[in-house]
Amino acid sequence: MIEIIDIHKSFKTQKVLNGVNLLVEKGAITVIIGGSGSGKTVFLRHLIGLVKPDQGKILINDNDITSLDDRELNKVRERFGMVFQNAALFDSMTVEDNVGFYLNEHTNLEKESIRDRVSLSLKQVGLDNTQKKYPSQLSGGMKKRVGIARALIMKPDIILYDEPTTGLDPITTDVIDNLILKTTNDIGATAVVVSHGINEIFKIADKIAMLYKGQIIAEGNPDQIRASDNQILQQFITGRAEGPVS
Repeated sequence: MIEIIDIHKSFKTQKVLNGVNLLVEKGAITVIIGGSGSGKTVFLRHLIGLVKPDQGKILINDNDITSLDDRELNKVRERFGMVFQNAALFDSMTVEDNVGFYLNEHTNLEKESIRDRVSLSLKQVGLDNTQKKYPSQLSGGMKKRVGIARALIMKPDIILYDEPTTGLDPITTDVIDNLILKTTNDIGATAVVVSHGINEIFKIADKIAMLYKGQIIAEGNPDQIRASDNQILQQFITGRAEGPVS
């Protein structure tokens, strides 16, 4: 589905990605881990074309999106759903308008049809009858679920999650993790999740890849990651202060 080949990215003098290579398999959940400032979010934004690499290729079904113009890139983005770290809801809009925003702005669908699709997306995330509420009336977990509903409404092939459980309590985190598993399986999507929640990583991932100093230093399924002899990886997943990363 997605192949990342030798991606480099710098912002002025700061090198963020330094030759990233990764294969994201179709229909699987790939989780990207790494410490704060390791480039996880920058990497995620490359996949949807919000950031262009200085060097390298990003192939989506063998189509290199780094060479596309804006019009062509927008067509590719229609296949993506994006769940932002802080949900990124419009405070002045109702839940219904937030979830249906793309359809209202970029399609010619009838209002009734959009309302039906909004209702279906909200039902998928367990938020029936919240259409007329505003973000200020929602809990943190509910806002995250609205963000997922907005991503689902386009029936995407690929869903990107940027730290979807940051700031949530353990129970709500588990609810969101179950939702990621369910919705990904229900629609047959490919998912890429940026996270550093250890329990979450091993619960939802088909594949885990660790970013460190701008490179993927380890990757594999959960059992392979647990058994890895990479000391940087082991320090991260065990949360020890002592180790090669100080």
